[in-house]
Amino acid sequence: MADRSAAIVVERVAEGQSFTPEAPVEVTLALMQRRDGRRPLNPIHSDPERARKAGLAAPIAGGSHIAAFVFEVLMRAWGTEILLHGANIDIRWTSPTFAGEFIEPRLTVTTLTSDLITLECVVDPAKLRGIITIPRRP
Repeated sequence: MADRSAAIVVERVAEGQSFTPEAPVEVTLALMQRRDGRRPLNPIHSDPERARKAGLAAPIAGGSHIAAFVFEVLMRAWGTEILLHGANIDIRWTSPTFAGEFIEPRLTVTTLTSDLITLECVVDPAKLRGIITIPRRP
């Protein structure tokens, strides 16, 4: 088996460096329905009628769904295995994301040491805030 750990070595990085998707991401009802499958455990994430009955204007994206957009930005920047070797993820959801909304994940390098990279993660408009710390080498 090949040593895949070399793929996550992050050399070229600077404090203040930011990463975003190429364009804001639309969180569509179809995306949420595909995520939940045909038998959702929590239908407020994929069923407009059940969401309305729960007092919501529309289905809301699950927290892990919104976090996945953050992780996608990170993996596009530094490779798909960047979170596999000791990442510390501390995020908080600050408001719901309704079907049809556009979000923009942004990661900004806040601290660099010889061993670790710390990033502030934000999903605008005001959906998620947090910190991700990753090792520079496995």
